[in-house]
Amino acid sequence: MPKLTVQFDTINEDDVNELIESQAPLPDTELSDEKLIAVTTQFIRDCGLMTDNVTFQSIERLDDEIKVTYKNYIENVAIEESYILCTLKDGKITEFRRFWLDPVEMSTSEKEVIPAAAALIKFMSENAGAEPIYIQNISLVFWLDSSAFNAESPVTDTAFPAWKILYNDGKVRYVTAWEQ
Repeated sequence: MPKLTVQFDTINEDDVNELIESQAPLPDTELSDEKLIAVTTQFIRDCGLMTDNVTFQSIERLDDEIKVTYKNYIENVAIEESYILCTLKDGKITEFRRFWLDPVEMSTSEKEVIPAAAALIKFMSENAGAEPIYIQNISLVFWLDSSAFNAESPVTDTAFPAWKILYNDGKVRYVTAWEQ
């Protein structure tokens, strides 16, 4: 798998807020999943942010709001922690959050990826504690260590292949997937 060069993408908050203010609310009878996806997709288009990488992820219905999430995928591999979140209340988008890493270039050189079992062994060896660990999912992703990334700067950085391990009801850990 290759490495991926990415760049943090910013948006014009004033333009987004103007679009939020100009919306007509949907009636409660039109809040089906299909309609929510259509409305939020169109909103993303209207913001000029729809690309081939924007992929619908999920709908979460809470007491008084609905959250529609989109993820960033390149060649069917997620670019982790890169998302768009539309929050709807009373049939309107009331909040638009986006942390987006634009793919700039995929490396032409590739390295071998460690098997998922090896990633799990490494993960478990680093978590030898008293708390039991229940693995829910493991998937291959591109991951940029955001703790070392300055999102306010327009510079590019590198996202490397990693195994995303989901465990213990939503906790996440990343294990570098390239052979060392």
